[in-house]
Amino acid sequence: MGISGLTSRGAAAGFVLRSSACLLVLLGWVYVIIFAALALMSHDSFGTGLDLAIYDHYVSNFALGQLARNTIIEASTIWNFYFAPLLIIFVPFYALFSDARTLLVLQTLALAGSVFPIYWYAYSRLGQRLAFVVALSFFLYPAVEFVNLSQFHVISLSVPLLSFALFFLLRQRYVPFLVCAILLSLVKEEAAFVVFGLGLYILVVQRRRWLGLAILVLVSVWFLALINYLFPWLTGRDYFFARPHLFGHLGTNSSEIVHSLFYQVDRVWNLLASSQNLAFILDLLFPLAFIPFAGADLLLIALPFLGMTFLTNTPWLTSHYPAPLIPCIYFAAISGLSRLLSFDLTLLGVRFDPRRRTREIILGVLLIGASLLGDGLVGPLRPGGRFDLVQLVARDRTAATTARQLASQVPPGATVVAQEELSPHFSTRQNIYVFPTISDYRQADYLVAKRDLFLFHKGIWDNWMSTGYFDTLVEKDEFIFARRKAPEQKLNIKFGDGVALLGYSLVPREGLTGNMVLRPIVEWRAEKAISEQYRIALQVVDSRGHVWSRVESEPQDGALPTNQWLIGKSIGDQYALDLPPTMPTGDYQIALEVHRADSSNLEAFDAQGVSLGAGAVMATVHIEKNKTSITASELSMGQRLFVDMREMRFLGYEFPFDRASPGDPIQLGLYWRARSKPQGDYLVAIQLRDAHERVVFEQKNRPADGTFSTTQWDAGEVLLDWHDWIVPQDMTSGEYRVYIVLRDAANGTVIGEAALTTLTIVKP
Repeated sequence: MGISGLTSRGAAAGFVLRSSACLLVLLGWVYVIIFAALALMSHDSFGTGLDLAIYDHYVSNFALGQLARNTIIEASTIWNFYFAPLLIIFVPFYALFSDARTLLVLQTLALAGSVFPIYWYAYSRLGQRLAFVVALSFFLYPAVEFVNLSQFHVISLSVPLLSFALFFLLRQRYVPFLVCAILLSLVKEEAAFVVFGLGLYILVVQRRRWLGLAILVLVSVWFLALINYLFPWLTGRDYFFARPHLFGHLGTNSSEIVHSLFYQVDRVWNLLASSQNLAFILDLLFPLAFIPFAGADLLLIALPFLGMTFLTNTPWLTSHYPAPLIPCIYFAAISGLSRLLSFDLTLLGVRFDPRRRTREIILGVLLIGASLLGDGLVGPLRPGGRFDLVQLVARDRTAATTARQLASQVPPGATVVAQEELSPHFSTRQNIYVFPTISDYRQADYLVAKRDLFLFHKGIWDNWMSTGYFDTLVEKDEFIFARRKAPEQKLNIKFGDGVALLGYSLVPREGLTGNMVLRPIVEWRAEKAISEQYRIALQVVDSRGHVWSRVESEPQDGALPTNQWLIGKSIGDQYALDLPPTMPTGDYQIALEVHRADSSNLEAFDAQGVSLGAGAVMATVHIEKNKTSITASELSMGQRLFVDMREMRFLGYEFPFDRASPGDPIQLGLYWRARSKPQGDYLVAIQLRDAHERVVFEQKNRPADGTFSTTQWDAGEVLLDWHDWIVPQDMTSGEYRVYIVLRDAANGTVIGEAALTTLTIVKP
């Protein structure tokens, strides 16, 4: 043949090669366009959820330099920390478009790109035509499609990385292979099982003992160090803490699991040979006409990961779990096709030796037929399947537009609590929690939910909204979007030099009576970094200094201690002040104090820097007397002492003194209940009597310092009646009996009396 003939044949071969490559690229882009669109449609129809939100939150935090922070996981007892450092490769893309949809599109591109090393290896072993059939079957492979449409999972990166690793390994190009293997081990912790399988292949099949052994030892040490040391160091939790559904049947730590594998052989075998696992293998190999069995040596690489999948009860084709198995199965299929092309077939003594092209046609038709049938029977887009194509296209995605509009209203630094299906639409925020796993609703700046989605949690939502802590901003198209209530009253009170009280709201604002719960909402801000954990005390105080209700706790009941406050970020909190039914009508102050660990108070300052002392009056509220009937058993009191005095019943008293000195202030609280409506105007007298029953001191007044005469009482009504006095200066030392006497104000008639306790007077 002349030079011109060779040249023309070379040109023709080059044209075929270029055409094949262009067709493969075109096929890849068709796959990307279709499956990226389907993934985005699923997302817009709220078909994505917690997994996508977790990874999106990781990447957005990576972009901020927070490599191990994930508030979704930190607040949950179900999820544990994911070791996925390779997520950092997505950070540059987030600089362009910070959104969970970026991960969905990039995942589709990564999976589509996996076809190239598979095609290149197939081309070298099978030729251009059959290699293209293998590539086409890859895009029809149900496991690939399920990985693509099952939200986003970082383990999907194992498909391109392992495909390139196998391509280099089988060509014995060990330097780029090792680079891919190292990157693969950084995808996620379970990827170590895949790298272990690669080491086994090098050791057993390629017989490169030192390299194989080195990989096996290094990856084993890496995995054990990761789960036993790195995870606890990064998270403060054991690796197996949140995975009882995966490992609980084998053990609660790595030692117990290894022991089970070696000493519970029957149990392990039953797990491995379960019908669920066999069905999983069938679903993986049927779309490839079981051809990978002919390349069984390459399936050795998949065995460690497959065993882990079987033992953890996660052989789910309809998820992301099969991702690391896909390249192993495809490279085994290529090896199997190569062997079938040269297989010497003899049947009943007759040798069948069809031409190579005939064999290619037979195998190609078999592979494409199996792929189409497999995709139609178990693929994600089959009629009635998990991702119904007709439904995805037909769904109205205006709700997704609303979700994005709501997300745009949430500042980056705000804390948002979202319903699980909505969480990936808000997960680029620095503080995102999934409703209702957040430990305390007061941590939320924004709430978002959609009533017609599955995980609405109506009861908890209604309970949170009933607190008055949130204002509803949007309520349409089944969406509810709420924001922490802004302070109705602005303040600028500083405690110490680091804690600022910005304002408050009262819930309810008016109509307060005894036996209600007052829920003041306050807003704080850290003016500087706070190293101590302060406690906040609120109390309801009357004009004479009596405390009627008091609460004290760390912010948000300890969920957000002051040493975790971010400088300049507003912090919300709400308190529950139980107003007792015994309160008389009057104006009361809500006083607020900030306490150190040693119980000392931070000094308070007003906006001008003037000292307010050890605390500050936040608000003044008017409270009306509760007129309903209350039984004695419903009251909490210091000392109980039932004495009937006509229509009145004395129930008990508060008297925290046993000794005093002349000039000391004394407070005595008396609990009364009207057995029936009082018929007269009665006076209450407080007496001190000496050992001879002589009255040496007496103070008398109508109940509640004269503001609530018994003529105003209704049957069953109760009152805590405070009487304050000063011990006279001329009183001599000794023991005095404390008495109360009920008199008719009109004629002074004694209606009844009761001896309470003894007070010792000591002269200094």
